[in-house]
Amino acid sequence: RNLAQRSSDAAKETADMINESISKTDRGVEISGVVMQSLQAINGDINKLDDLMEEILTASEDQTNGIVLVNKSLNNMGEIIQGAAGNAEQTAAAAEELDAQSESMRDIVRELVEMIDGKNK
Repeated sequence: RNLAQRSSDAAKETADMINESISKTDRGVEISGVVMQSLQAINGDINKLDDLMEEILTASEDQTNGIVLVNKSLNNMGEIIQGAAGNAEQTAAAAEELDAQSESMRDIVRELVEMIDGKNK
């Protein structure tokens, strides 16, 4: 009778331990599911981040290309401005030359007028 009681108690303890193990296993499966969902969410976020980084890289490359074009345009404008300044200097020199020639022609015309007036008197 004592042996039967101990066997019954042992069987009950074993059943309790098995039930506790099943509960812990179920809880472990539950936690694993939550961890799996979290890892999937993290993976999705990493994919989104990768896409954003790709967009940023593309935008940076576009911006760099734009800066290069602006720089080339500024260099071209500098060359054009230098050319225009050279042309302006040449035009100013030509204008001075024309002014001098015009003054010389006025002097010649005055002399001619004086000569003609002198002969007519």
